[in-house]
Amino acid sequence: MFKKLFNSNKLSSPTGCFEVIDGRYVPMEILPKNGSINSIVEYLGYAASQVRTIFTVESNKITCVGVLYFTKQLKFIMTESKGTILTESDINDAIKNIDWNFEYSPSNIEDIFSEGIADRGFSFDFLNSVLNLSDEGNGIFLSSQHDLYLTFENNYLISFSSSSWASAETKWLMEINPQMVEDMKNEANEYQNSEIDVMQEVNRQIQSLRNIPDATNNEFVNFHTKKSGNVNYFNIYIAHYNRECSLEDFIFMNKGRITAVSPASFETEKFRFTFSSAGELDNIELKK
Repeated sequence: MFKKLFNSNKLSSPTGCFEVIDGRYVPMEILPKNGSINSIVEYLGYAASQVRTIFTVESNKITCVGVLYFTKQLKFIMTESKGTILTESDINDAIKNIDWNFEYSPSNIEDIFSEGIADRGFSFDFLNSVLNLSDEGNGIFLSSQHDLYLTFENNYLISFSSSSWASAETKWLMEINPQMVEDMKNEANEYQNSEIDVMQEVNRQIQSLRNIPDATNNEFVNFHTKKSGNVNYFNIYIAHYNRECSLEDFIFMNKGRITAVSPASFETEKFRFTFSSAGELDNIELKK
């Protein structure tokens, strides 16, 4: 691969930086703006969130390389000092020593997407060019490579979520009680509008289960057991342990299973939940 990048056996740059153009290393005679990595990335025509900088700590000649996010496609290389002589072997060794599994690990991928959303650097056109997205409808696209649903608005990524039942809490419960997870999923399917919403409801129910004392033997289980036999662990958590809950989250987690008493007050089978004018949970009381 890298044999094509060299027109001669050795290369050097007066700035210590090379731009990769059509498979060739081109020395940058003058660094753009203040010479920062972000300035170089911008000069190359990309947003900062579209090029990943990888520091090559194993190399004694190369400080870092820039690759197009979600790929191994080189965009620039920066040497330890101006005029450093590079050979094909130097490049090959630096690339070989990069831990790509770490660079694109699930946790790093989530950070990458979060930064891209914050910077508005992830347009649909860019992500589709590197991820080959599948259209799921309603502005939602699937990245099968990373098992993520990506949501776009006005051509820019605005959110992402897992496309599988992959949260740590859900994996835990599926191992010890798969039927319980299936029951939660079936109930959520009755009321939620999409697979993403179903997944989110189930994951948050199980997260709440893990956060309450004694789990399924919690002292308040009977107060939040529905006619179907399912237990709303989310409601147990917010009603008896953590009162921090927005009206939006409450309605989502109880969609189709609550009665509106007023715009700010809702009833489950046994409780009334009232929210403040700011849309935060304000009071919970047992129905008479």
